[in-house]
Amino acid sequence: MSEYTALGAHCFMGAFTVGVQRSFKVLAQMEVFDLGERTVEHNLRIPFMQGPFETWREVAEQFNGVELVYGNPRCTGFSCLGHGHCSRARGAFSSPTIDLRQVFELASWLKPPLICVESVQQFGTIGRPLMEQLYEKHGAGYRVAEIYHNAAQFGNAQHRQRLYFILYREDLRLPVFEITEQLRWRDAHVLVGDVIGDPRRRFATWDDEPWRRVANHLDRDVFNADQPTLSDVRKLSPPLLQHYYTTHDKPDVVALYHEMREGCNIQRMPDAVLSTAPRLWAKKQAGIGFSFHQTKRLNRNAACPVVYSASGHYLHPEYHRSLTVRELARLMGLPDDWAILGPAPIAQLGKGVCVEVAMWIGALMKATLDGIKPAYDDDSAWLRFDLDAPSLGWVPKKPRLVR
Repeated sequence: MSEYTALGAHCFMGAFTVGVQRSFKVLAQMEVFDLGERTVEHNLRIPFMQGPFETWREVAEQFNGVELVYGNPRCTGFSCLGHGHCSRARGAFSSPTIDLRQVFELASWLKPPLICVESVQQFGTIGRPLMEQLYEKHGAGYRVAEIYHNAAQFGNAQHRQRLYFILYREDLRLPVFEITEQLRWRDAHVLVGDVIGDPRRRFATWDDEPWRRVANHLDRDVFNADQPTLSDVRKLSPPLLQHYYTTHDKPDVVALYHEMREGCNIQRMPDAVLSTAPRLWAKKQAGIGFSFHQTKRLNRNAACPVVYSASGHYLHPEYHRSLTVRELARLMGLPDDWAILGPAPIAQLGKGVCVEVAMWIGALMKATLDGIKPAYDDDSAWLRFDLDAPSLGWVPKKPRLVR
């Protein structure tokens, strides 16, 4: 275990922590929300200290001396999912961005050498005023870095483009390119089929025969139940429970599952098919755009769309059903022995960080403390690293969809 210690804040179900733990001893997660509490305590065996922010300062005193404060607070204030919402819900100073301010307030009490938060790339555009305000308020004695990256660079099946906003003590340097070069993915692009359809992996899909045999021993088929009962859950071990799925669509959409091709969504279905669903057909005839959350069938030979809180609308490439919790967890890079427990398992995953990316940023933070010197020598107070730039050749191109 590393000699360095870290404290998470607003990390929800702990995927960020999974990667950071490779390089740091994580002491606890500080949380306002209880989403992910059971998941963290079951899998990571660290304290999930949940309570109102007003109580954080007294609790935080026991963590004086940590080297890293990190988190992935809610990004809905900047995300494209917030288009059309009022200023209270979207923008640099909208209500969800209170999470970011709380992480930096916590860090201001502990004054660690490193502060690192993850968010969507729009944090650097829509959220720029908040970014600058945070540095102005808490940046004395620190330099700042923005690191733009893509999860595909590190072997994840998603082209999940995100931003790390890092404050690091003035006597430190970030060896960004050196650590990225060590950990970047060098093999063929990882595709959906590689993650959830590889027959060499045990229990590759719930449709495999072993899962059918298990279901035969239950009072009813929990894999097809909208909500498993408590009695059902007690009969399942935590990893097994993750193979159930919930249908998130209305019956008229479910009726179209068998007509939906790989890589297609509801809006792009032929008129002759869509017209059999009166509600959807009326919407299209009226020129009303379909929701960003519309049902999509994944393409096994393509990258996965970004896993987010409404990914229950993603259909399996082959089977006429939604993805299971386990399949979504694999797409986020979590190992199969991880159990996502408690309410809203898909929302927990969507608010997470890809494990491969978290391992990279944890290694970068440790290398910074170890004093590994970067090849560049830049004393600027504010640096920007665009690792998603085509000129670097690190990011695989998105495979073309096969219609």
